[in-house]
Amino acid sequence: MSNPHLFITPNTISDTANPSNTITDEITDKRITIVQKRSGSSGGSAPIVDLGTLQNSRFDVDIPANVMDILESYDELTPIQSVVKNEIAFDFPLVIDDLCYALGGKLNTIEPYQVGLDQPVNITFTAYSSDDIDHFVMFLNLDGDNTTYSQSDTYITYLNGRVTVTDPHNYIDDATITIEQDDEQSFQYNILTVIDFDGELGLTNMVVRIWNDSSQSANIRVLDALNIVSITEPESAVTTTTTTTTTTTTTTTTDTESSIATIVDAEIGSSYNSNNDDTDVILNVKMWAGFDSQSISDSQLLESLGLDYPGADIPDWAMTKLAVLVVNGDVTIDEFKNSLVFVLDTITS
Repeated sequence: MSNPHLFITPNTISDTANPSNTITDEITDKRITIVQKRSGSSGGSAPIVDLGTLQNSRFDVDIPANVMDILESYDELTPIQSVVKNEIAFDFPLVIDDLCYALGGKLNTIEPYQVGLDQPVNITFTAYSSDDIDHFVMFLNLDGDNTTYSQSDTYITYLNGRVTVTDPHNYIDDATITIEQDDEQSFQYNILTVIDFDGELGLTNMVVRIWNDSSQSANIRVLDALNIVSITEPESAVTTTTTTTTTTTTTTTTDTESSIATIVDAEIGSSYNSNNDDTDVILNVKMWAGFDSQSISDSQLLESLGLDYPGADIPDWAMTKLAVLVVNGDVTIDEFKNSLVFVLDTITS
């Protein structure tokens, strides 16, 4: 593995020796790819993954009786009974290779699924949302009582078609994520993550966060999810062929972005602040960039910074670069403001 931390595409310019050059280089070289502009909307409702929430939701999804039987015995700390794929005609909330799991709530436990090195594992989450799902993060390297994403330093991020792998321990050789909208039920989204492990991560919990384009998010935790060890062949593993219409590419993070999961705690609660106090601005940045359960729009962020750009759309890549830098304390609020001014002046000139 040539780089233990990052997977990089030709589109991406990164000066890992001097991360502060990355932002300027991406702008002046005119090789920024903006996949989708933020709408700035904070309406809508959060995506739904677990069946406990789904059965009481507005979505018209027929849950088979034998799946409901499994759901009735749901307990957060009791391993969920697995079902072999295709035995029941239903899109389960979680499928790992050929085993399906009827996740009953936000916290779930399963029997550890054993994965061998260099044996790709297919992990699919099914989510329901009235708004398009455009942001997904899977957090790993969470053992024992470590069950929140803020405790993870190994994670895979999908944002508007781009996949980023943060892997300081060299556990992951390759990873891809595709998000497909169901042909028959437009509110159903299937999120497939394929991971090829290169290091013995061992037993790990798994946490995922899913955002839609209304900036609403859902968190799902699966205890004892995977056991990554050196074996000849993973148990219950099958080879699958997947045809998708979603194109995924990889981008890069710099060393200053090495631990996005430590930026915020899973339980932080905050509200929008319109004054210019640095502490309040940092809280606003968290909400703007999707690191908090609440959200604010581009215009609200700019207002909190005292910047006058009516109707401005801030590029998505700024969330994964500028926001991380300011919240981690790698740049000051003034440097953050100056960078945003430079970005907005450049794209509007």
